[in-house]
This record gives sequence, structure tokens and C-alpha cells, in this order.
Amino acid sequence: MSLAVSSITAYLTLFHRGRLKIVRPSLIAFTRDGGTNGRPKIVVHSMLYSTGPRGNVLVSFYAVLHHSGKKTVYPNWNHADGKPDSIVPGSGLFVGRDGISRYHHFLSLDRAAPLRFEPGNYRVELYVVATGEYTDRLLFSVDVRVPDHTNESTSLRFDWDPLTKVYQVEAKT
Repeated sequence: MSLAVSSITAYLTLFHRGRLKIVRPSLIAFTRDGGTNGRPKIVVHSMLYSTGPRGNVLVSFYAVLHHSGKKTVYPNWNHADGKPDSIVPGSGLFVGRDGISRYHHFLSLDRAAPLRFEPGNYRVELYVVATGEYTDRLLFSVDVRVPDHTNESTSLRFDWDPLTKVYQVEAKT
């Protein structure tokens, strides 16, 4: 019996990676990289963490935006810790049990993609591939609403409001 308990303990502490998880993002933004003529991008600020003591390596991360039956993929992933000039290409990121808080930038590969967001409902989905996983896994999904008064906006910022339990939108031109 003690050998079985020791084996299970060794597996859980030495070999088990656990699963990669994410907390609800405090910020989601629809904007452009480098100003009004840059590529469309989605920015998400959140903490990633691992459920296992060995941690996980984030191999790839991308966002999908759904609106009015259309699906737009934002496959180019970069991340930053919030300091000026700290954005680096996302080609692997270690995520331990204590977690790591980052700004994740997901860029469109289509420079001509429009960024004027029509009023209505949007679904933002975040997909991940971690070490040992061979398929894309939905990590997080949220619906946000773009109100009517944001037609001319080039940038939309959605901040989580813990009191109302919804994302509050701020539009910038």
C-alpha cells in the first residue's frame, strides 16, 4: 500500500505536467498594431497557470473572432509584460504552477482587413497548444458587445467589471 501511495505521489510531483489554464482576462482590446495603418490585432491581458507542479510550455497561442457568421483568425502571437519595448514573438513560453501574467497580442496576417467594428455581438476564442498536446484546445471563450455609438472607432477596449460581471467598452478614434 505504501509503495502505491509513493508511486502516485512521485507521478503527481515529478512527472505530471497538469493542464494549462487561464483566468478571466481583465482586458480585451480590438485595435491595430502600429497605429491606424497597422495590422488588425486583439490584445488580451490575463494570467496563465499550470495545474501541475512541473508546469507547461505554451507552444502556440492564437485568437479567433466571430461576428455575423464570419470567422477571423489572428494567428500571429506576441506577448509582453507591460514594460515599454517588452513585446517578444510568442515561440514558446514556460507557464508554471504560480502562473505568469502577460499581455498577449494576436495579429491578423491580412493587413487589408477592416477594423471598423460594426455594432453587435462578437465572440473571442483563445486556442492553445501546450507541450504534449497535438491538437488545438479552446482555452477561453467570451462574448462581448460593440454598442451602436462606436461606428467610427479604430480601437475598442473592453475592461472586466467585477460588479456587473460584464465587459465595459471604451471606444477610441
